[in-house]
Order: sequence, then C-alpha cells, then structure tokens
Amino acid sequence: MAAAQLNKMILDMGGVSETNVSLIKLVITVFQHCQKANVAIKLVATSKQGEELKGFQETSQITVANSIGEAKAML
Repeated sequence: MAAAQLNKMILDMGGVSETNVSLIKLVITVFQHCQKANVAIKLVATSKQGEELKGFQETSQITVANSIGEAKAML
C-alpha cells in the first residue's frame, strides 16, 4: 500500500506568475516523464492558468485542479 502512494505527484503552478513557452515545455516534459515512470500526476493551477493551458494544443487535454486538496482527491 505504501508503495502505491509513492507513485503519485502533484505539480503546483500556483506560484507561477506567467504562462510562457518555457513553462509549457516544462509541463509537457514532466507529464511525459511521469507517464514513462508510471507516476500518476495532477496539475494545480489558477483558473487563468488553466485557460491559458487550454490554448496550447500540447496541454489542452490536461485536467487542471484548482487546489492541492482537489488534486489529491483526483489521484
């Protein structure tokens, strides 16, 4: 049971002030690495950041949680 808990990750973008191409590349890379390592990942972002992520084809399918608690419940 404890091992299963180690296979989860929450990426919190709450402290990020600007969504740019470098950030998008980072998010994509993190999600790809987590997928390869079989790690469940959820993204926490503000509603503005969530809308901005939806504007990029590469991140448009990522489900965005509004809080860490919400992300934990989704894992």
